[in-house]
Amino acid sequence: VDSRMQGLALLAVAVTVSSIALIPWATVPAAPPVSDGGRNGSPAAQQSTPGEAAYGPACTASIDQVEGLPQIQEYLNLSDAALSRLAADCLVAVPWMGHDFVQAYDTLQDRKQPLLVTSDSVLHIYHIMFDGLLKDLETWQFSPDLVNLSKAMMEASYEQAGALDPALGDVGLRNAAYFAVALRLLDPNASVPTELASWVNDEVALIDGHSGFSRSPIFAPSMEDYSQYVPRGHYTESPLLRAYFRAMMWYGRMSFHFDITAQLRQAALLGDLWARQPAYVHALWGGMYGVTAFLVGPSDDLLPDRFAAIVGEVLGPLSAGGKELANASNLALLLQAADAAADPQIISELVLNRDPDAPEPVPTGLRFMGQRFVLDSAVFQSLVFDRVTGYLGGGEPFTGVATQEGVVRGFPRGLDLLDAMGSDLAHAILEQEGDTDYTHFDAQHAAARSLFENLTDEQWNSTAYLQWLRSLQAGLEDFNSSQYPAFMRGDAYGHEKLNTALGSWTALRRDTILYAKPSSAIWTTGVFLPTKPPAAYVEPVVDLYERLDGLVNSTRERLAAMGALGPAWESRLTWTGWMLDNITSISRDELAGANLTGDQLEYVR
Repeated sequence: VDSRMQGLALLAVAVTVSSIALIPWATVPAAPPVSDGGRNGSPAAQQSTPGEAAYGPACTASIDQVEGLPQIQEYLNLSDAALSRLAADCLVAVPWMGHDFVQAYDTLQDRKQPLLVTSDSVLHIYHIMFDGLLKDLETWQFSPDLVNLSKAMMEASYEQAGALDPALGDVGLRNAAYFAVALRLLDPNASVPTELASWVNDEVALIDGHSGFSRSPIFAPSMEDYSQYVPRGHYTESPLLRAYFRAMMWYGRMSFHFDITAQLRQAALLGDLWARQPAYVHALWGGMYGVTAFLVGPSDDLLPDRFAAIVGEVLGPLSAGGKELANASNLALLLQAADAAADPQIISELVLNRDPDAPEPVPTGLRFMGQRFVLDSAVFQSLVFDRVTGYLGGGEPFTGVATQEGVVRGFPRGLDLLDAMGSDLAHAILEQEGDTDYTHFDAQHAAARSLFENLTDEQWNSTAYLQWLRSLQAGLEDFNSSQYPAFMRGDAYGHEKLNTALGSWTALRRDTILYAKPSSAIWTTGVFLPTKPPAAYVEPVVDLYERLDGLVNSTRERLAAMGALGPAWESRLTWTGWMLDNITSISRDELAGANLTGDQLEYVR
């Protein structure tokens, strides 16, 4: 989230114009602001334009009636442009030299300036409270509980792995390594079994490097975005919180994918193991999940308690050797039951667009402490590629991303959320800036609005997160009524409340960054280039590539058989073989005189 939005919550100085007028204080300029182009969707202008939803008439009070205006003008250094805006709208936004609400109010009070408590300051107070509460829970309860939980699960998984039939390979050890990674992130000096050290060290190195997408040593061939493990928000305030952030991010993001046989076996072993754990282990997990489920929301992934029940229903208690998981029919039944029970709504991992004519499904899998379903992420997911596709306009909207398949809606805007929450003004701004001119946008927009419109009171009140959003929704109402003072009835105030909502929503996402499941656009097969990409060609020496591919595969298989190949190198060799297969195929097409496909061209580049 653009950090500029965090400064847009407004302070106010009240002055008297008949009954009341307002001079809001902000980090936006006094002149009508232009669009920042930022993904938070700050308003394009504070004046009503044709086709834009207007909140009401301009200010009818006279600026000459403002008591103490010369003193206020001198203190705030109001320009002629700012005075004109005050006269027109009964409010004006000017820069604030400070950085803190309390500092601003103290300064104004010391200078004997009149004060107005705004909804922005109240929302800010709640943000400070919420963030502090969560931080204390994490410091004094969740972090030590997570250490104990990780240690217990690592030891139990390692014991389980030792009894497994060799025919199942190393799936049990990979589970133990999964928990050992979290334990090592929490305590760099934690002891882990020697058999797990290579996996653990390789994963921790990727997490420490946080350089972006890479193949996971434990979950290969799955890719992970290791840039997500950089602590942010209040998690930078202590070594303990930094460690907790990285471990919980690991548990929240890494998935045992059901469509990958080895990972389905891993999930089944974990589910069976979970059913056998003592009550105190379940209590450790449940204590963290239950509290954060209320504060943020429930996970939309299958979690160990539910998946343990599925494993029990389909396979019964597994034997010590896990022979049931060597049976393909058993795995097919388990996959069918797991997919039927899973209902993930938000894509938070790398998913490639394979069919340009149909949206990609959300991957299904088991997560130990999955990140949480939040309604704003669901809205964003529904309004980007591949749910919304090609650009139909002629401009350059912020949401547009250029690919070889055309311009697609690659980013959401904060205004998308406010629009879905019912703000016609937010929708008008999106229309004005070209961010609605996409194929399927209208249908997806209607569905996004229905997500909020159909919420019952019980659902709104089920989490603190939703209740926070509902509070912001109240500030998006039409205040064009005589029961409200003049400054609240104009169009400028409507824009100010959009900034209020965006600023507070930014704080909400910052506070819950570890738990709220972020949405992601589907990755297109096109390359993100604004200009025509260069030509691409593979030197078509097919025999060389085929022989090299054979060498890579032989190296991987023989060293693995001798126990001399660690998981990191196995992953690298597997990737190299995949690369060689691709360029061999491309070379054959070139020699046959065929035009390379868009996928092939992108791969070569």
